[in-house]
Amino acid sequence: MNLVEKLLQLDKKDVRNSKTGTYKSGNMQQLVGDPTITIQEIDAERLMELQTLPLDKAGNYNFQQGYAANLMTVAEGVINPDLKSKELQEHFGAINASDLAKILFKTEVPEIATEIANLSSPDVVDDEELKNLFHRIGDEEQEHFDSLGMVLKGDVPNVSAARSGMEGYTPSESYAAGNNSEEKKHDQFLCTDCIATEKLVSSTYNDDVFRFSASNIRRLLNHIQTEEQNHAEMIYKYKTANNMA
Repeated sequence: MNLVEKLLQLDKKDVRNSKTGTYKSGNMQQLVGDPTITIQEIDAERLMELQTLPLDKAGNYNFQQGYAANLMTVAEGVINPDLKSKELQEHFGAINASDLAKILFKTEVPEIATEIANLSSPDVVDDEELKNLFHRIGDEEQEHFDSLGMVLKGDVPNVSAARSGMEGYTPSESYAAGNNSEEKKHDQFLCTDCIATEKLVSSTYNDDVFRFSASNIRRLLNHIQTEEQNHAEMIYKYKTANNMA
């Protein structure tokens, strides 16, 4: 049976159905005693539109527009509670679904938006070890994003020493030296691309730290820069362990 024949056997309704998942919300736990909300994937074209909304023509990221894009993502991706419910919006004095998301989820909005984006995006990493590493790095990058968002609102978070998890990171070998599979080449490309991105981002923070006179902001940027360098080192350790370096 060829691929066309297999596709013809599928129920087109199943193909069109959106994937769903759940998220544990601390705010919902406090409000109603139940932390579980239901999220669904967003159309790929719409997701791309939302993710590029904060970028200007030069590719610079606007954090305020980024938060607005996160609110819209949550408004469209959360299906329980139904944020589009006019009754619910009127009850909380919200002007639309995005405003209701801001009222109900507060600082959880970026994290929920990330979960919806992950649900909506295909799994592009083949090796489970690398997938876990990228998720770990992604969580820390979200914290960086949240910290910079706080700065824009006039509240600079306190930072301790940068996490040094890289020192204890010992990735296992998933790809042997003689493995020339497409999966290995694909994951190797992702690693190389991410290291280059970390290098670029780190150099940007290095430049930005000299633009501020406030010691607390300088400490925050230095903290983030160090963690970006740590991310690159962990990815390089993965490449070395998997005969990609």
